[in-house]
Amino acid sequence: MAVYLVAYYLYTYPATHTFSTHILADGGDGPQNLWNNWWVRFAVANGQSPWWTDFLHHPYGTSLVTATLNPFNGFCTVPLCALGVGQVAAFNVMVVASFVLTGWGMFLLARELTGSYWGSVLAGAVLTFSPFHLAHAFGHMQLVSLEWLPVFLFCWVRLLRRPTHPRALAAAAVLLLVLLCDYYYTMYAVVTGALLFGFELLAHRATLRRYLVERVRPLVTFTVSSLVLCGPLCVALLLQLTSEPHTGEHDAKFFGLDLLAPLIPGRMWRFASWTEFFWAREGSKNFPLEFASHLGLSVILLAGYAVVRSWRGADRADTVRWLWIGGLFFSLSLGVELRVLGTPITGLTPYAALERLLPVMRYSGMPSRMSIITTLAAAVLAARGFAFAAQRLRHRYAWLLAVPLVALFVFDTLMWEQPTFRPEIPPVIEKLADLPRGCVVGLEQHKSRALYMQTVMRQPIPSGYVARVPVQLEHRAMALADMARRGEYDQLVEKAKADYLLREVKKMPPVRSPALRRIAADHLFELFVREENPLGELLLPGLPGVFLVRNGESSSGRTLLIRSKPDAGCRFVVWLSRSDSAEGFMFQGHRIPLRNDGFVAASFKPNSVALQGNWGVLDDRGEATVRVAAHALRPDESRLFWVCLSVFDGTRMDRTRRVYPPVQIDFSR
Repeated sequence: MAVYLVAYYLYTYPATHTFSTHILADGGDGPQNLWNNWWVRFAVANGQSPWWTDFLHHPYGTSLVTATLNPFNGFCTVPLCALGVGQVAAFNVMVVASFVLTGWGMFLLARELTGSYWGSVLAGAVLTFSPFHLAHAFGHMQLVSLEWLPVFLFCWVRLLRRPTHPRALAAAAVLLLVLLCDYYYTMYAVVTGALLFGFELLAHRATLRRYLVERVRPLVTFTVSSLVLCGPLCVALLLQLTSEPHTGEHDAKFFGLDLLAPLIPGRMWRFASWTEFFWAREGSKNFPLEFASHLGLSVILLAGYAVVRSWRGADRADTVRWLWIGGLFFSLSLGVELRVLGTPITGLTPYAALERLLPVMRYSGMPSRMSIITTLAAAVLAARGFAFAAQRLRHRYAWLLAVPLVALFVFDTLMWEQPTFRPEIPPVIEKLADLPRGCVVGLEQHKSRALYMQTVMRQPIPSGYVARVPVQLEHRAMALADMARRGEYDQLVEKAKADYLLREVKKMPPVRSPALRRIAADHLFELFVREENPLGELLLPGLPGVFLVRNGESSSGRTLLIRSKPDAGCRFVVWLSRSDSAEGFMFQGHRIPLRNDGFVAASFKPNSVALQGNWGVLDDRGEATVRVAAHALRPDESRLFWVCLSVFDGTRMDRTRRVYPPVQIDFSR
């Protein structure tokens, strides 16, 4: 396993250098999978089922049976986080473990089938560092969790060869682990296992009765155990999918592979410009993760050599069965339409026939993912091919073959650089965790990132980025998002049955409703509650910037809290403007200290006001207060201003130390 760990580090360099602060995924689906882990931990800690939540689509809640929950990873992070590992690092531990264990599981399977140690090490690398696996590490945690699929096939092969009840129980238990990672992989495992069993029956057809008598009891043990362990979740999944329409279903016609996909690298290959003639016509131009399925020249050569060498040998039967398995899954991965270089040829494909035979297949919609079994079969054949070649060269000279093969394999499988994403939480979101439980509306447009914010604020939201969700709930969430975009905040809060409103400063219209009162703000969000809510103004500890302090009627003026902790003792200026553009904050004219009891306002241009006075220095805590005179706010005009804070180097005013992004403040509140 150390080989795969080192190889993973090299493949993803330098992504693992920020192991505790950045997740090994992009900012698309990555935060969603971080939420999956958190929710499983939360459910375990509170003694409830992880397959149902009222934290999403509140107050109705939603089932997570149809979601890409991959609860196995969530369960594994429970002890990790209990030991003090942060949730980002725990997520990354599971990603790395998946790659290492996938290689190990494939090694076990290949060793059982071929007996070659180094050939099996190579087979593990072929599967775990396949383009498919590396590509889905960009955000599909459930597909990264490939490790139990080869382990199940290893247990299944051992059960068929030397049947015992403990092996039957082990195979059923591992099948449950596959199910807890991904439904696609579960289906592939069951179909592949059935094919292997069918090939065994054909191989023993002359003594079929004796063969079955020897295995019937362990196979019954496996079947019953699998039904007990996996049946409830599988039945719940089918009931959920068939009881009502869901959003998020994929159309299989957009996710079928090209006939040449195993031979020609797609868009995510590091040298994709060389093969643009292919992937520009294929669907990988729009969905590159789903079309990273090429095998690579090194794997094709080794697998081909295995076929040639074993065709008339004792290994022929085993080679043929893996050829059939790989070929069948490849034919299914072509989808509902056969295409060559992006050109449709015919709609008569095995997948199209299977959809007509089994209507439940339409809930899958991702035929391209079936290519992972083709890769697994190719890994088995590559291990056998390497074993044959090593024997021919004699083992002491096997390195002469291994070095160029490894170099060619790395060249074949170099993909885009592994992305990382740093989940940063605005202070307002952190503050929500300390407030009484209540529904938070306003994050509907953030999708995956809203889920990560929920892991910190721990408050329910009326929407949720879930792979499959009932259509009615999704339509409600879309309607709420439209209200937020239009600034219909009273209706939004009422419709969402919300206790808190989050307004994104840059993207959502100002809140002008007298029924809503702002209690906190930072550079990204403003937090509002209903006017009758007893919560007072929240000053967020440690947050730099400018904050309005509620201190009586607006007719007596307003007080701003200035905070910039790193700049204690420095001079500062606060600018007010009707616009958040740079021009609106441009300084013109001279400073006029009008009073000695604080800061007052002097007008310099029609749309801009600068606050400057005698005491413009931050104290030893990096804080100060600014008094804004009532007459400076022009009561006959809107009191909605953009406020910008400029901090200067020491007490000098000719060298700017930092300028904080403008924040919108309503001085009428």
